[in-house]
Amino acid sequence: MFKYNLRRYHYKLWFPDYYQDLIRNFFEDINIIQPTIHGLSELNRDKRGKIPIPTLSDLLNNHNILIEIYERLDNNNNPLMIAQKLVIRVAHLSDKYDYTYVIARKGFIVSAWAVDKDDNHRLTYSANSYYIPENLKENLLYKLSKEQKKYEETQRKYLNYTTVHQTL
Repeated sequence: MFKYNLRRYHYKLWFPDYYQDLIRNFFEDINIIQPTIHGLSELNRDKRGKIPIPTLSDLLNNHNILIEIYERLDNNNNPLMIAQKLVIRVAHLSDKYDYTYVIARKGFIVSAWAVDKDDNHRLTYSANSYYIPENLKENLLYKLSKEQKKYEETQRKYLNYTTVHQTL
């Protein structure tokens, strides 16, 4: 099986200027959404219950969040302007959960998981696995480290608060 050389982009960090073209071309090539064998397994064994198979219309819903784009690169690591995979968070299929789908070209679901509606994923430890232009990297990583420190401080305060109230 051939593996493409890919570059990952995350919406909280940076998308290339031409990302809308990547998305448009990606979806123009899809007739039906269907899971791979691994994807089907993921849909059926999530700890929050069975995850529905979305339709193309579900994936194109305005309330979704495009989380990640995986773009193909040539042998010299230059972008080819071809999205290989998208990670999309779909909110409208459940009142309790949002569903995140990893969709490959031709509409194959390769993975999926459920998250609570109020889940706000932070990129503190995985930020370096995404592409960020060098001229923006330092500033973005600094902002993420501040966000992580603020989160850790909030967690400490919460843990101290619950510990005090449990002993009363």
